Amino acid sequence: MLVTHNNYRAVELNQYYMSNSQFRTFLQCQARAVAECNGAWLLESEAFTEGSLFEAMLVGGEELENFKANNPDMFSSRGNTKGELKSNYKRIEGSVAAFKRQPLFMQIIKHCEPQRIFTGEIAGVPFKCMVDWYAPKPFEALGIPFPAHSTFDTKTAKDFKNGYSEHEQRYVKWPYIHGYHYQMAIYREIVGGDGVHRLLAVTKEDLPDVSAVMFPDTVLDDAIANVRELAPIFQAIKRREMPPTPCGRCAYCKTHKVLMGWDVVVQ
Repeated sequence: MLVTHNNYRAVELNQYYMSNSQFRTFLQCQARAVAECNGAWLLESEAFTEGSLFEAMLVGGEELENFKANNPDMFSSRGNTKGELKSNYKRIEGSVAAFKRQPLFMQIIKHCEPQRIFTGEIAGVPFKCMVDWYAPKPFEALGIPFPAHSTFDTKTAKDFKNGYSEHEQRYVKWPYIHGYHYQMAIYREIVGGDGVHRLLAVTKEDLPDVSAVMFPDTVLDDAIANVRELAPIFQAIKRREMPPTPCGRCAYCKTHKVLMGWDVVVQ
């Protein structure tokens, strides 16, 4: 199945392909992941919207104009501020400015193609991914050599503090909270070659912080081993060969919760 920028998030493609975001959703709640694949549940978070805004502002040009056209409610439509971001999204402008002040970041994206789509298989399961920044050729940034086929994903974070991982049921460092190590491991597998796969991150604080993140190979090796083990199971759930297990904690589960009896509360 041909994957393009126009149909990347189409229901039919989400049912056929797995992606890093879909895999990470399955880790959190299988019931919600199935509902999202079937187009029966869509609850885009503010963080997702702000991340999309950040990427559009970073790429600029047609990408930004398309974002404005698809999200008119985020921009002022009258007065002296017409066309500008509304006040509750202004902090993203600060994050973009902080990102652009980093020579390392700007030299990296200068040598990369934005929003490159790849498809492939992991453990027999079709995967698709849209890489924020892809380097087709080797290059250097601040004297640091980067091989061809390297990928760089931009991330906006509330902050860089440790947080609780629902999947791992423990506190972890911020890149692990949302499973970004799985994303980089999947990119390494699908893109192929000898490239590196790293994060270019900036916070959405009043005074934004920045971070260039790389995961040890041992972490990516463990992550892809988990993907190979779990992806076929998740694919079988998508095909209705196995029932999904609800997490009982997410918005989807709370919305579809039906009480069948009494909760016994022990002191």
